[in-house]
Amino acid sequence: MAKRLKDEGHKVDCFLTKPNSELARLARNHLLGKGTDVAGMVRFAKAVKTDCMVVGNEQPLFEGLVDLAEENGMPAYGPKKSAARLEWDKQFHKLWTIKSCSGSLV
Repeated sequence: MAKRLKDEGHKVDCFLTKPNSELARLARNHLLGKGTDVAGMVRFAKAVKTDCMVVGNEQPLFEGLVDLAEENGMPAYGPKKSAARLEWDKQFHKLWTIKSCSGSLV
């Protein structure tokens, strides 16, 4: 995603949850931190004046990054915590699917 955004002329800043030399090379600014530190991610995005946050990792979605970004007036691309739960909570996903589907499952 970062390469495509940069190729299209967007400025790319990355908050990395593990070292990634390719992303670090593409980014104007990058910071290494924990995937659970969504407040730190929002602070970083504000500090580098991010126009829109694109979340590419499940952990920050699970932690509510999109929700927190939007609460701070920052557009974010990705599901809110409640929707991300479908991905990270397999039991919830199964129950939601059964309740949501009318008729039989194939």
